[in-house]
Amino acid sequence: INHAKKLGAKLIVLEVLDINEPAYELYRSLDFVHYDSLTRQKLDFGKLSDIPSIALPEGYELREFTRDKKTNQARYELDMRVTPEDVQVFHPIDRKRYFKPLIIRMVRPIAILLLKLKRFDWLIYQRENLVGDVSVYPSRKEGSPHRINLMLDPARSDILSEPMISHCLVTLRNNSTVEENTIVEFRTSATKQLETTRKYDFVDVETMHLLGLKIEE
Repeated sequence: INHAKKLGAKLIVLEVLDINEPAYELYRSLDFVHYDSLTRQKLDFGKLSDIPSIALPEGYELREFTRDKKTNQARYELDMRVTPEDVQVFHPIDRKRYFKPLIIRMVRPIAILLLKLKRFDWLIYQRENLVGDVSVYPSRKEGSPHRINLMLDPARSDILSEPMISHCLVTLRNNSTVEENTIVEFRTSATKQLETTRKYDFVDVETMHLLGLKIEE
């Protein structure tokens, strides 16, 4: 902490495994704030064959991912709703993440093509309101897991979690070229997502507590 102060740091953030209770208690005694927890899970490749296909509820629509100012603004606002205020104290949502310079927007498709990356991206709408953002990353080489990223409006998480997790896993099943595990990571407080993944035989790999300390001048 003193070293961070000397370097002019305004805050310190760190990660502690939930099983490392002595370290957790030590940091808490030093006034670190426990502001978030993340649970990582994995699914064996063979389990994909058992995943059912579940339709979205009536009134919701899955659309192909697009990049334009209106959509970028909607995704930024969605991220603001999804991320708890306590988390934003230590990890503010960077608007620049959703509004890339023109050169980056031009280079990105070329880089994806050259690197032979394959991914599936969708946006979830209720009428014209963006309520979800989902990506599936099939692995292209042995030893590298498949990955899923899912961001759902908290007000609709309960109704959208299972159909969207199902959709992602069915997509992996139909587009995988290597037999690797699937990795997901959700906030530990995202009970519906974790309830669904465990229902589909995901197993917990680790839970990481995030702690932060604001340094007073």
